[in-house]
Amino acid sequence: MADKVSRKRTKVISRSVYVLRALGCALPISVPMLIGFRFLLGVSMGTATFVAPLSISK
Repeated sequence: MADKVSRKRTKVISRSVYVLRALGCALPISVPMLIGFRFLLGVSMGTATFVAPLSISK
């Protein structure tokens, strides 16, 4: 994603998704919903931790 879109835009998307998923984790209606939001939050965090060093190194 970082190569196709751009590193800066990927970081912005990742931050936006992180905020939305954090709100989803704070206000779940059921346990499966919480698990889903936690999974997507982890994907967003993984993306951010992968892309941030790439953008710093360039």
